[in-house]
Amino acid sequence: MLIAKGNILCFDYIDSIEKKFQIFYASVLIASSIKQFIYYKSKYPDKIIHLINHHVDPRINIHKQNNYELKIGYFGEKENGLYLDKLQDFLIPNYINTKENSNSNWISQLNKFNAHYIVRKTNNKKVFKPFLKGFTAAHCASNVIAYKFDGDSHFYLNDEYPYLLENDSFKNTIDMFNYMQDTFKTDIWLKGLEIMKEVKYKSSKKYIVNQFTTLMKIINSNDF
Repeated sequence: MLIAKGNILCFDYIDSIEKKFQIFYASVLIASSIKQFIYYKSKYPDKIIHLINHHVDPRINIHKQNNYELKIGYFGEKENGLYLDKLQDFLIPNYINTKENSNSNWISQLNKFNAHYIVRKTNNKKVFKPFLKGFTAAHCASNVIAYKFDGDSHFYLNDEYPYLLENDSFKNTIDMFNYMQDTFKTDIWLKGLEIMKEVKYKSSKKYIVNQFTTLMKIINSNDF
């Protein structure tokens, strides 16, 4: 019915698996992660595939951040973080219930931290996660401890990023916490922040609007 009325259907499957019966009617598949973009390109060569990065929570507005000592936080669902029950001595968890839209207590805590732990447990490989935790940290001028093969981590945090885990074993994770502590406010720490500035730019309102505008141009140039 929508197509019959002249609509062009674009589907954006965030944190979910695409539905085959919908794909049949789709003209465009919007990817919210780079891995998802690559996957769609390979699986659906007859569709327009376009990347639009996930925006950060618009309520985030960091004015004065703690920079006197290293303070690492975890912001996310309790069940999603790797080793959280064993890392009490290394980070402070700020659990978020994404099912409650009014849950904003975690936002008021962001300025107390200058590093975020964003390593996830192994999840459904068919579900592609946007780099939202990394984007959030970037908008807080914070470094992250991330796992190279977790979602889009390696696409945004290249091999030059100092706090990117090659192996997510518990020992390696603890070693990385200690390494971050030892390098806090050194040139290594500052190198990480420079890379995070680029991550911030790629999740900025301007960047995302440009991605959307590009999609509109692509749609307008095609005959559906």
